[in-house]
Amino acid sequence: MRNAALTLGVIAGMIGLIVGFSAMAIRSSSMSLAKWAMPCPRSITRN
Repeated sequence: MRNAALTLGVIAGMIGLIVGFSAMAIRSSSMSLAKWAMPCPRSITRN
C-alpha cells in the first residue's frame, strides 16, 4: 500500500507541475500576443 500511495503522490505532483507550467505559458504567451498586437495594427495590415 505504501508503494501505491507513493506512486499516486508522484503522479499528482507531475500533473500539478504540467498544469502549472501550461497555465504560465498560456498566460505569458497571451500577454505577449496582446502586447505585440495592440501598439500598431497598421503594420500588420500593411504586411
